[in-house]
Amino acid sequence: MKAKQRLLILTDWFYPGFKAGGIITSIYDLAMLLKDEYSIFIITSDRDLGDSRPYKGITTDQWTLMNNINIYYASPKSLGLRNIVREIRKNNIDFIYLSNMYSVWFAVFPLLIKRLGLIRQKIFLSPNGMLQSFALRIKPFKKKVYIAMLRLMRIPNFINFHATDVQEQNDITRTFGRQSHISRVAYPPPVPQKPVVHPSKRPGELLLLFLGRIHPAKNLRFLLECLAKMSSRIELKVVGPAEDASYFLNCKQLSQQLPQNISVTFTGALPNEQVKNYIEQSHFLALPTLGENFGYAILESFSVGRPVITSATTPWRKLAPQKVGWDLPLNDHSEFIRAIDTAANMDQEEYNEWCDSSQRYIYRLMESNPYKDDFRHMFQP
Repeated sequence: MKAKQRLLILTDWFYPGFKAGGIITSIYDLAMLLKDEYSIFIITSDRDLGDSRPYKGITTDQWTLMNNINIYYASPKSLGLRNIVREIRKNNIDFIYLSNMYSVWFAVFPLLIKRLGLIRQKIFLSPNGMLQSFALRIKPFKKKVYIAMLRLMRIPNFINFHATDVQEQNDITRTFGRQSHISRVAYPPPVPQKPVVHPSKRPGELLLLFLGRIHPAKNLRFLLECLAKMSSRIELKVVGPAEDASYFLNCKQLSQQLPQNISVTFTGALPNEQVKNYIEQSHFLALPTLGENFGYAILESFSVGRPVITSATTPWRKLAPQKVGWDLPLNDHSEFIRAIDTAANMDQEEYNEWCDSSQRYIYRLMESNPYKDDFRHMFQP
C-alpha cells in the first residue's frame, strides 16, 4: 500500500485556541477533511491570540497526536528558521500550507527558506482575505513594504497561491501579477450536527448576535448605528475579542446611548462550543463586515439553522431569494435597517421557514462542491 503524502500546515493559532476566530475552525475542518488522504502535520504557537501564557493541558515543543492529526505546539524559544527547517526535513514533508501571509514565524520564514533553496517542498500560501482592498488600508505602510519585498525577491514565482473564492483570486492577480500560480478551492463548510431547533419568535422582538473580532474591519459600529433607528425590542449579544481597544471603547459608548428598547451585551471571546450555544439562542446573525474571503461565522450560523444579515462583501450572495438572510450594501444604513425591521416583525411560522432554509443551504453546498477532490487536485506534485 502506497504511503500517504505528508502535508504540513503552518498556522499562528489552532485548537484549543479560539480568539483568532473562524480561521482556527477552517484549518481544523480542512485537516479533518484531508486526514484520510494525507498525513497531516500542524506547527502552531502554544498560546492563543494576545495571550502571554501557553494553553493549559498541552505539551510544548514536541509532536502530539489529536484525532489522527500531528500537532507541534511551539513555544516562543523554539520558533525560528532553524527549527522550521529541521522539522520539515525530519518529517519528510511533501507540501507546506501557509494560512497567514503576514506572520513572521509561519509565513515570512518559510517563504524565505524556500526562496533561499533550503527546502524543496511545494508551498501553498492562502491570503485568507488579507489582500482585499479594505484589509490593505489597515496599517498600509507595513503591508506595502512587505508585499514589495516579496515582489523584489520574486517569491511569488516560487510558490502557489490558494484562493478561496473569485474575489481572492482577483486580489492575488492584482497584487502579484497574472503570472501567479493560483488554485481556487473553497474551504469546506461546517457539517450540521443536529436538526434545526426553532427558538420562540414573536413579531416586534428580535435576538441578534454579532460574532467576530471587535475591529473596524468587522464594522460593529455600523450595526449599532442601525439599531439606534429601530423601534422594535431588540437584544444584541456581541461575541468576540476586543482586538482594537479604541474601537471597542467607541462601540461600548455608543451602545450605552441607544434607546431603551435596544439592549447590548458584550461577552468577550468564547470557546467554540459556547459560541454555538449563542448562535442557537439567537434569531439572526448580524455581521456588516467590510469583507470576508470565506466568512466562517456566516456558514456556522447556517449550519445550526440561523439566517444572517450581512454585507455584500462576502462570497455568500443572493441570500434573500433563498430565505436564508440578506447580503446588503454598506453605502448607507437604510437597507440594513429595513432588513432588521423585517426580521423583527417575522412571526413564528415565517421565521421557522427561514431557519429550515438556512440549514438546507449548507447541505446544498456540501452536495454541490467536491471539496476533497478539489484539494487533492490542488496538492498534486
